[in-house]
Amino acid sequence: MIKNNVGKHVLVDMHGCDPELLKKVDFISEAMHQAAKRSKATIVGKFFKQFDPWGVSGVIVIAESHISIHTWPEHGLASIDYFSCSEEPLIHLAIESLSKMLGAKKLQIAELVRGNMEMKRCYEVRNRPEVCNEMAV
Repeated sequence: MIKNNVGKHVLVDMHGCDPELLKKVDFISEAMHQAAKRSKATIVGKFFKQFDPWGVSGVIVIAESHISIHTWPEHGLASIDYFSCSEEPLIHLAIESLSKMLGAKKLQIAELVRGNMEMKRCYEVRNRPEVCNEMAV
């Protein structure tokens, strides 16, 4: 567990990617596998699906949680989610790897903290709003 939460969820939109690469399920699968290895994640399984006429969705299940991708070749867009409940996977290395392999020109990145334990306590005592107010200070 990471401090007072259960993990970090990084959401990345990669714009300006090579549309031809975004159509190839084998390439996307290998790029994701390499990115997971580069981030030092523990890979436990994977599934990738090629869509008609194009586009790929896939997930690599890691011991720490998951890495997923959805591609839109017609927009040169790949959206990636990397959720980890551990400090060990070096998420930035996976993002860097995928960005280079897909030829991304621009990245939009958002990072969320998941499972905030302070909020959980607030919900558990919702009949006592003063506790939630104290926690917000």
